[in-house]
Amino acid sequence: MARTPNDSVSLSEIAKLYYEDGLTQEEIARRVGLSRPLISRKLVEARELGVVKIFINSEVDHIVEMERRIRSAFALKGLKIEPVPGDDPKLGARLAAKCAAGYFAEFIEEGDRVATAWGRALNTVADCFPQLDCSVDLVMQCVGNIDNINSSIGMDGMITKLSRRLNAREAFTFSWPIVVSSPIIANTILFDERVRALLESAKSCNKLMASLSFADRKDCLYNLGYLTSRDIDGLEAAGAVGNICHRFYDREGRSVAPEVDSRIIGISLEDIRRMDCVMACVAGPDKSLPLYYALKNQFIDVLVLDSFNAEALVRRMDEEAAR
Repeated sequence: MARTPNDSVSLSEIAKLYYEDGLTQEEIARRVGLSRPLISRKLVEARELGVVKIFINSEVDHIVEMERRIRSAFALKGLKIEPVPGDDPKLGARLAAKCAAGYFAEFIEEGDRVATAWGRALNTVADCFPQLDCSVDLVMQCVGNIDNINSSIGMDGMITKLSRRLNAREAFTFSWPIVVSSPIIANTILFDERVRALLESAKSCNKLMASLSFADRKDCLYNLGYLTSRDIDGLEAAGAVGNICHRFYDREGRSVAPEVDSRIIGISLEDIRRMDCVMACVAGPDKSLPLYYALKNQFIDVLVLDSFNAEALVRRMDEEAAR
């Protein structure tokens, strides 16, 4: 329904309709109840104020070469590098996640059981995921929840969006925390029959949308208060180089720091390895260290990354080859 001209329409809303949804100026004008010349002026204003940033990808050959090198180095079922501007990490992360949503959809099939971790990139993937024609049997999270309701990476809304876009016959979230203070508490939670049943359902999934992060003080679990400085010191001492779905691994892909690992409630590294297809979107800060060893140890099958992280990964590959 078209809006009346008195309604407030933000520049970002108009810009999104034009640049992301592909509507014409005339279509936008009809939708929001404004004149087409006014829509044109608002789009110009959005560019002038920096609401919209336009960059020209002049490095197509460079992107193609990076894709070739990464594909030749690792056993990937799919790879996409999204060119992003180097001066705007937030925009780059959104562009990569939007690319990942469309690309991941190509790997979803009728009857799949899809598990997902949480994170800012995956939340954006869920926002942008296309509506599929097929139906999956299950969509559910694979790790515990966070308790900050102000966080942009909460699971309930994300699972709801994904389940609708994938026409899921069933969808479930976990109500327990991702990390608890002791292995005893973790074992007590896992003793509950309902908890065990949901976790077994997550383990039975054949497709996984995974999160990838650090094993140091840049990790979100540390910044959200779930891991202490002592925990991080222990992970670093044990040789942890990253985490996938919040399970920490070393350069050989082995689980590390058993005391920390025993307090995390979710699927294990072994469960991740058993998945038919693990998809990851890597964007934003340089994650070349955890990414390189996740790829080397074949944790990831389908990868979407921004051009910034692709360049960092190629540099890491060169450094490792020179050792």
